[in-house]
Amino acid sequence: MFAGAFLIPFTIMLVIAGLPLMFMELSFGQYANLGPVAIYKKFCPLFRGLGYGMVIVSAIVMLYYNLIIAWTLFYMFASFNSVLPWQNCEEWSTERK
Repeated sequence: MFAGAFLIPFTIMLVIAGLPLMFMELSFGQYANLGPVAIYKKFCPLFRGLGYGMVIVSAIVMLYYNLIIAWTLFYMFASFNSVLPWQNCEEWSTERK
């Protein structure tokens, strides 16, 4: 009934805040030729922590997406076998047939 109610404020905030901030970060990087920590250190030393935060969040997202890619590759290559690894459960806690 209210499934689409989230999309309206999300779209508004994306247009008002998300896109301008993304273009600001892109222009900082393009014209300064520096990394996020150095850019915010030069721009305003008070925002130096923002650069560190961007680097830390990027590293965490990278680790998370690498895990998803590893799962995808594992299941893709495992599905080429005639007997699928997840076809039978051979744990000690399951009943045998």
